[in-house]
Amino acid sequence: MQRKPLPARAALDTQSIERLPENARLAVEHVWRCFSNIGGLAGLFITGSVARGLDAPDDLDLIAIWDRPITDAQRRELVSMCRGNRVSDPDTDRFHLHGVVPEFHFMAGKEQVHRMITSFCWRGELPPDSDADRVEGLLASLVDAIPAYDPEAISQQWQKMLLDDYPREYQARRVFEQYAAACRRLAHFTRCGSRYDLFYWTQARLTFCEHIVKTLVSLSRRYYWGTKWIQQQVERLRLKPENAWQRMCVILSAQADEAQAEMKRIAVSTGKIVRAALPEVDVDFSLNLARLMRRSQH
Repeated sequence: MQRKPLPARAALDTQSIERLPENARLAVEHVWRCFSNIGGLAGLFITGSVARGLDAPDDLDLIAIWDRPITDAQRRELVSMCRGNRVSDPDTDRFHLHGVVPEFHFMAGKEQVHRMITSFCWRGELPPDSDADRVEGLLASLVDAIPAYDPEAISQQWQKMLLDDYPREYQARRVFEQYAAACRRLAHFTRCGSRYDLFYWTQARLTFCEHIVKTLVSLSRRYYWGTKWIQQQVERLRLKPENAWQRMCVILSAQADEAQAEMKRIAVSTGKIVRAALPEVDVDFSLNLARLMRRSQH
């Protein structure tokens, strides 16, 4: 990769990285030294659990943006440079660095990311060969990303696009999809939960809570990614049922009958918020579907 190294004045954003756990900060500094020596780096961002404040992370999610598109071969070269002689998983890019595993969510050129955002958020569509779920996950990473190096403040521009220009019609579709999925899970749990083991109950409850959180996150014009952050995401939401996290804890820990009743109550209260915020979302359709599926067991 023949690129001019960054100017001598280029440096990490010390205010952003000084509050990271020490092992994460050391790993970021190592990646920075490798990438800045090559040049062409437009931004280096921290995302995932570290960006959300986890005190003892075991992995470090990073986004590296370059001034030009990065090919798969160049990406492997860059990761290999960071890895050095460290032992890694032969099937992935994973390697240990200061006690954490750096994971590069993606590397791309600025224009590539900008085009990805505009195609996905403004029109709600992507080229046929794109993996929509993966793209949504990558864009979700940008929303909470902490800039370690961002001289042009490109992350602020992208976050504004992702949060402010999220189209209402696409938002309504996402809310409907997630809310309907929660209601279906409620119906399945009611119909089949007593016939399955504890593992099934746990998965059904967790999936229901995940879909409810995704519904609320979409209502609050944010993306969502990962089930282990349900509590943190609920706490920061603008639109949410009262005592949402405590009620979800009941769902996850109570006996089947009590969990089912609380699932129904939180589905109804979430539906009221959905109806008030986005009247075009057919809340009654999803709730009626759940009721019909419950009746089918009798």
